[in-house]
Amino acid sequence: MTHAERRDRRRQIAEAVLCGMEIGKVACDFGVAMAGVYAACREHDVQCALPSARRRNAILAAPRDGYPARDVALMYGVATCVIQQLANRHGLHLRGMRSSAASRKLRVIADLLNTGDSYANIARQHKVSRQAVSLTAQEAIGAGIHITRRIPRGAVSAE
Repeated sequence: MTHAERRDRRRQIAEAVLCGMEIGKVACDFGVAMAGVYAACREHDVQCALPSARRRNAILAAPRDGYPARDVALMYGVATCVIQQLANRHGLHLRGMRSSAASRKLRVIADLLNTGDSYANIARQHKVSRQAVSLTAQEAIGAGIHITRRIPRGAVSAE
């Protein structure tokens, strides 16, 4: 790409942002990093970042308009955890957004309910510590979920 072509592409990037395209979408469409979009906007005196309150409101409105949270994260150039934190802070439930830790905890609880495996075996399957499985079991029991008690390794059943 020649210098003139690069200059023209930076002008097109700035125009796209000026027309209202989201920074993340512009970056994807032009095949550049978001830093490149910001640089093009600075070069052509285009304000490319929404003020924080407007940006936050736009981010929070997008999932309500039916956009999945992952797409919203891409549109605004933020991590999905940022979208989740904003949603939690404002009492919104986003479909399709569950932290990997929460998902893992649910899978551990399912194994505790549906298998007779020891805490150590469940821990190995889910790549967590035995203590994490034990704490998850205690949390589930505290929430009223009936978890079958496991026999400690080496102990003899009283049957």
